Amino acid sequence: MYDKWTVPLLIMLCILMFGGCNQQAGDRPAYVQPNSGGQQLASSQEIIIHFTGTVKSINLLGKKKVLIIPVHFDPRYALTLHIDSVQEEKVPLEASNTKVFGIHSPSKLFAEPREQAIGKTYDFEVTWTISPDNEWGFQNLRADSSKQLRILDDNINVYYIVEKDREVLSAIKNGEERWSSNIIKMCGKPLVGTPKIRHIELKEDKIVVTFGKHDFASVDARTGKVTYLGSD
Repeated sequence: MYDKWTVPLLIMLCILMFGGCNQQAGDRPAYVQPNSGGQQLASSQEIIIHFTGTVKSINLLGKKKVLIIPVHFDPRYALTLHIDSVQEEKVPLEASNTKVFGIHSPSKLFAEPREQAIGKTYDFEVTWTISPDNEWGFQNLRADSSKQLRILDDNINVYYIVEKDREVLSAIKNGEERWSSNIIKMCGKPLVGTPKIRHIELKEDKIVVTFGKHDFASVDARTGKVTYLGSD
């Protein structure tokens, strides 16, 4: 847990070693812990922030100066994330923004080689720590890719996301939902297998959805209209 001196020391460490952090202490917005009623906190607070992000790059620190947000006391890599969505409100992370986090080990964070993590989307958790004098920082960044399936249409910057119930497919652009379709309700239960979506693939203006063991549906990428294709 950070005390009143930890965040300034981290900032100085980043300046000396890597050229600076993403935000200087004097530039930080005066966020107030939601339950504080606008009063100064009596003790340090920790808030878990849940967000979804796409990995843009992972680069070893030290080769060139880079602005980072440290989430480990010994950051060795710069992790560039595009933040797709954030669950909590009034926190210092926002959707449709790109942030660079200073992490220690990509392989431990993603449980796979860093080259394989680039381009993938993960569900993240990070601990936001606020001291009594309103100094704050981040620690304990965690990643989980197992909860959602998603693909990105680079041409129009739209994400097609399978929701965590594995029944609903949604289109998201700039953090806003364009359409949402419940594949299982519209197509019915599969002939074989669990009634859950297990794969999606973008083919031109259609999204091919596999659910159950081998049932298929086609979804219009523009409107979300679902057509059941049958089972093989």
